[in-house]
Amino acid sequence: MDGYRIKFRMNPDFGDMTDYVLSLNGVFPTLKGVIQNRRNDIRTDIILGNRFVIKSFKGMYLPNRIAYSLFRKSKAQRSFEMSLLLGSIYFKVPEPVGYIDYYRFGILQESYFISVYQPHDDLQSCMALDSPSQRMSNVLASFAFQLHQAGVYHDDFSTGNILVVRDSDRFPFALVDLNRVRFRQPDYRAGLISLSRLGIAQNHFENLLVTYSKLWGQSFQDANNFIQTIRRKRSRSRAIRRILKLLLVDPGWMFRRSGYDNSGSD
Repeated sequence: MDGYRIKFRMNPDFGDMTDYVLSLNGVFPTLKGVIQNRRNDIRTDIILGNRFVIKSFKGMYLPNRIAYSLFRKSKAQRSFEMSLLLGSIYFKVPEPVGYIDYYRFGILQESYFISVYQPHDDLQSCMALDSPSQRMSNVLASFAFQLHQAGVYHDDFSTGNILVVRDSDRFPFALVDLNRVRFRQPDYRAGLISLSRLGIAQNHFENLLVTYSKLWGQSFQDANNFIQTIRRKRSRSRAIRRILKLLLVDPGWMFRRSGYDNSGSD
């Protein structure tokens, strides 16, 4: 296939889409329904009247490509397998269709994961509408607790990766970006670290934290203090990374910022 070696797997329920998946590296660049095109490129396609989401994992540097080729499963493969696993333990996820990886000279070049489009509402908008009762934040806390008790830990448990799905059986939520999911048994503090990534209004977050800490039999105040410490550390780390990035691009940036510039000296 154009000099590529391929590795793919299909959900048996979507075997009739195998030819489509096998042609994704040619089809994907032509798709117009762009959902996101930042670190990854996510687009939609309509096939036989049904809407599907195709995620292209890009931005892989050579060391990552080598690791995914020789030592680790690709992000597309992990997304597919995690979708199947989470669905098997009754957590809602967009139904997986398949994944495909393209290799050249033994090195991963392109990686795609395809799933059924999941109709959903935006989490932050739903919380704003639910503001008087704050029921949504209570349910989200219970959802996070159940995930953690089941050994499901999402490394990026953020609003963009939690879909509000009104027809879910257990909780009105579905998880996406599943290559970031790990099966591990998080302790209480690891659970708090996961929650600390939620960018929701402070009143909703505090209500969520009250419920989550209560489910663990812990103190809200201790939980809140720990979260604030984590967020301050994360903020400092981001600031340091930004400065280092600026210095790599422009070594003279720090001198100009401080008002010192000897470029005109003899």
